[in-house]
Amino acid sequence: MRLPPAVFTRMLSLATKKYISFSYFVAFFCLGLCLASLGPALLDLAAQTESDIQSIGSIFAFRAVGYLTGSSLGGFLFEVINGNYLLSCSAFVCMLGTFFIPFSKSLGVLCFCVLLQGFAMGFLDTGGNLLLLRLHAEPDPSASEPYMQAMHFSFALGALAIPLVMSALNNLTVSFITIAILLLVVFFNFTFV
Repeated sequence: MRLPPAVFTRMLSLATKKYISFSYFVAFFCLGLCLASLGPALLDLAAQTESDIQSIGSIFAFRAVGYLTGSSLGGFLFEVINGNYLLSCSAFVCMLGTFFIPFSKSLGVLCFCVLLQGFAMGFLDTGGNLLLLRLHAEPDPSASEPYMQAMHFSFALGALAIPLVMSALNNLTVSFITIAILLLVVFFNFTFV
């Protein structure tokens, strides 16, 4: 029997709620890393796929379509399936898309990887927001506000950090594999939450 979200969250201790919240923060940090990773890598990806700058720009459209689709589907599925399980799956799919980006030698394969990554990112974005609100909204809905702000700060921190990390590493493959490893940590974390 599946408990309603409100009943389930009332049963959790404060320490468990904080641990789960921190897990969402790390997931959103990785979401920020993924979202901002294509910009600094754009010229390297164009050279890798032997594409001109106009053609390589299509990866942003593919990611946007994936993000929109993932957000829309996620909004429905998070109402009927265990949310942490879905976040775990989306982190794994995002990790796969991110891992294969630096190994894509054609624009079509790169667009598919970015579409897959975008789908998982939209899923993760919708689910993370929803689950954090559910976790902290009982008994007072305003109790979730500081957690929501901290989660979105984590996203911004990831988006700020990735250009610096990619510049320091100076290697496209190592940069994307680093992001993929962090997403793998998120996957395992949500698998056991």
